[in-house]
Amino acid sequence: MGNIKIVCRRKNGSYEQQFFSDGEMTDAAQQDTAMAQKFLDAFSPDKITQECAERYGEDFVLVMRTDDVQMQEFDALLQEHDADGNEG
Repeated sequence: MGNIKIVCRRKNGSYEQQFFSDGEMTDAAQQDTAMAQKFLDAFSPDKITQECAERYGEDFVLVMRTDDVQMQEFDALLQEHDADGNEG
């Protein structure tokens, strides 16, 4: 997996995310996509999308772009700081 793009929007009043890997829609269960999801969730995209949709209109779209190298670095950072809450 190379480039990862996550598109967040409000659709019919509900929050929605779509994941793309190298331009192809992908399943959120894939390892790199799941890591990108975890990274994105740290920024509360649902809240940002809701607030911006209220301000700029229902057509507002939030896009996060990253790549597998950044996701590996993020995973290493989580491991280093034991982000799962385990004492070590």
